[in-house]
Amino acid sequence: MLEDKIKARLDEIAATLTPFADAKDIGLGLFTGKLGLSLFLAYYAQFKKSEADMDNAVQIVEHMFDQTSFNAEYYNLSTGFSGLDWLLEHYNHTGILEVNTDEVFAGHDQELYERMMAELARYHYDYISGGLGIFMYFLAKAQTEQTRAWLANGMDLLEKMSVSKNGLVSWYDYDIQNANVNFERKNLGLSHGIPGILAVLVRAYAKDVSRKKTMMLIRRTADYLLSLYDENSSGISIFAHYDIAGKAPELNSRLAWCYGDLGICLALTQANTVLKDDKIEGLIRRSLSHAVKRRDSTETLVHDSALCHGAAGAAHIFHHFYRRYLNPDLKAAAEYWYQVSLDEYAFKDGAESFQRDANLPTYANSIGFLEGISGIGLAYISYLKPELSGWDEILLIS
Repeated sequence: MLEDKIKARLDEIAATLTPFADAKDIGLGLFTGKLGLSLFLAYYAQFKKSEADMDNAVQIVEHMFDQTSFNAEYYNLSTGFSGLDWLLEHYNHTGILEVNTDEVFAGHDQELYERMMAELARYHYDYISGGLGIFMYFLAKAQTEQTRAWLANGMDLLEKMSVSKNGLVSWYDYDIQNANVNFERKNLGLSHGIPGILAVLVRAYAKDVSRKKTMMLIRRTADYLLSLYDENSSGISIFAHYDIAGKAPELNSRLAWCYGDLGICLALTQANTVLKDDKIEGLIRRSLSHAVKRRDSTETLVHDSALCHGAAGAAHIFHHFYRRYLNPDLKAAAEYWYQVSLDEYAFKDGAESFQRDANLPTYANSIGFLEGISGIGLAYISYLKPELSGWDEILLIS
């Protein structure tokens, strides 16, 4: 039975991860290091009603204050201080840990704000590694007059840096590899591109950030994504990885959180909570109907179990949409990908080892949240107990 297999694998993951709570040689990162481990242990503790696991989750965060001094160079959501700051705000909101974050962060929120504005000004929006991740942290904070001013300024800059044409709004792609903007390309990934911006805009609207302007940006950004849909296309995917000037779209994007139809559907679904647009709803349903049929690895490009672009990530997103639509095809797709995560990319030589990429000749170790077993474990917890899914807010899912 799938549920029993997932429970057994979840306990195996927890047993493997627990000793790392005391490790000294693992990085800070929320997406890549010990903070992701803390997030897993906090939710596993709630699932198992385990005080020991909760103590370990809190201990990791507390040790961070002893071991780490603030450096604005390490600002991003994935590996830097905005990830730590978001996690503490999340723990505050969920009752896991009570921290006076205004007091703790008093010395560096100003520096994070300045870094956010600098990154946005050079087109480095990128949710994972750029200015948008800091914006997400400020949205998680209690909305003081200062925080609201910073968010309003960030919204003004997002609008200023956008591309507006024929009533559609988009943004140029920041090339992370070359550290410069590509004025011929727009990124369609939730993790690095325009869908991520749209999802954050919806959260800003919910927090009353420059509400009129934010609604305009939501409407026109959603319309931009709608404009990319071609009902007569016969590609593997509905959307491409990129919108490149003067080139036909390559409709072969992966079935994943980071890029592809699932991430775009998440962003459009959230946008439609405020837009209430039947065309958007129809596109979401058509895209999901197409996605559930994709199973072959040459079409899905799923080669590991991770949240970012693996089987557990696809499973969690399908399960999220099943809970929304109660469509049996979505449930079947979720269960299929959970099974794949258990069988085809099974752990080898201990639960921390699994195949991260088909091009790797051997299995690679990762305890991380985004590409490792902490994230896989969280996806399993959410399947077994859906009410314990609040962690996926940081992936712009909830």
